Amino acid sequence: MLKANAKIKFTLEGKNYTNDNEFRIAFRFADNLIFSGHVESDNEVYCANKEYDVSIQFFTVEDEAYSALTPILSTNDILAMCAGKRILGTARLLDYEYEEE
Repeated sequence: MLKANAKIKFTLEGKNYTNDNEFRIAFRFADNLIFSGHVESDNEVYCANKEYDVSIQFFTVEDEAYSALTPILSTNDILAMCAGKRILGTARLLDYEYEEE
């Protein structure tokens, strides 16, 4: 599993997002690789155009998926946060680690 710390920012004006125990969002990495990530933080609500420090767990990034990401993954990468084709905001990777299960 890939774990990351990031700064996220939602960019859709007038839209707030509620953080519950199952807050998942799609993250688009370079080369259009998209993985779902579980977002965790102390914030209950995320407002537009404000940065938040979060941790993200990518449960589906294992073995082959991590091998595909390794050449294109680095700190300070900017990932698009998506819902389908719609871009909800951005996430800047601060650091990350891979844990084998």
